[in-house]
Amino acid sequence: MITVYREDDRRKYLDNLFRLQIVAGQYADAIKTLAALRALRAKSVSPQDGATDVQYEVFARAMQRAAGSHLEVEELRRAFHEVIAP
Repeated sequence: MITVYREDDRRKYLDNLFRLQIVAGQYADAIKTLAALRALRAKSVSPQDGATDVQYEVFARAMQRAAGSHLEVEELRRAFHEVIAP
């Protein structure tokens, strides 16, 4: 699905792409896509746009680190602090 997905609206494309990447377990790619989406949203004056999808970044970072282990909860906690602190 990811290889054939197309959308003319860049914001919609990135928004849907990171979700597809998370479902596919492509966490590193999802994190990069979220960063690109955040850069697009940085042009907005809304504080909400800056906070949008943070939960997905926390999840993707934790799952990337915990892949194949039983450390998901601890990794979620660490990723949360890593994303929220800055």
